[in-house]
Amino acid sequence: MVSRTWLVLLGSWMAGSGCATTLSTFDTARPTPVKHVRLNVGYGLHLPVGSMVKGVVAAGEAVAESIEKERATLSEEQAEKLYEACVATALTPPSTQWEIMARTGLFRDMDVGLRYSTNALRLDLKYRFFHMGVDDEGKSHHLSIGLSGAYYLFSNPLFEILDYIQLADFSRWDLEVPLLYSWEYRRYFALYLGAKYMYTSFELDSNLHRIQQYVTRLAEMPPITDQISSSMHYFGGVLGLGGGYKWVFVYTELSMGYTRLRPRLYSFVDGATQERNMDGFAVYPAVGLVVKI
Repeated sequence: MVSRTWLVLLGSWMAGSGCATTLSTFDTARPTPVKHVRLNVGYGLHLPVGSMVKGVVAAGEAVAESIEKERATLSEEQAEKLYEACVATALTPPSTQWEIMARTGLFRDMDVGLRYSTNALRLDLKYRFFHMGVDDEGKSHHLSIGLSGAYYLFSNPLFEILDYIQLADFSRWDLEVPLLYSWEYRRYFALYLGAKYMYTSFELDSNLHRIQQYVTRLAEMPPITDQISSSMHYFGGVLGLGGGYKWVFVYTELSMGYTRLRPRLYSFVDGATQERNMDGFAVYPAVGLVVKI
């Protein structure tokens, strides 16, 4: 029973990797010049240190209580803890994320970018509303605000391998508003920092029915069909450094933020649907290679 319980939680984490978001920026407040192109590839690590830890602890408590009482099955309270832990892990899992992005200038102070990442396609606009200094000839300061929308594409081959979690119809989209400041020295060095707000809407419907089947089987309860439709709010910041020569640059950055996630889930105790607090912090270190043409 213990090994099966941890298998369910592990499966939630692995399949949930497709649900995690890319928090990297790999850009400064300075827009890409008109008739020029900026290309970058990046790699990051998404670490939800809040919800993931709470999920593992909750699942561990359920297993430990069952062992202590020498029960062959989970109680209603233990099943509820395990179910909540699996859903939290699937929605905000630790994962690695890769990305490819291209940007080009629209006007003197505005550019547009298209990013394709592990699981999403994002289109964004960035507008520079403050500029001081001379670009490419000395020190310069920049402030910008952006607006982006991302739609998630769930075609990860991992979903085809794991048969106990199905996310084929998982629906998610993001609306993001970043505010950036950057200090740059010619084309050689850039220091940037900023704040970011992201609104996320998602629907799972019955896509986690395999998790539900395993939990109810461990608890020897009738099958359930839970439907989850909710939203997330992310409030975070980023600090990054970039440097290079002529056309090739290397960027490193660290993003950190707080996620407010409170979906309504089925209760194994009373059969009602209740709001669950899955809030937590996320840390996202990343490194990228940028080419300016």
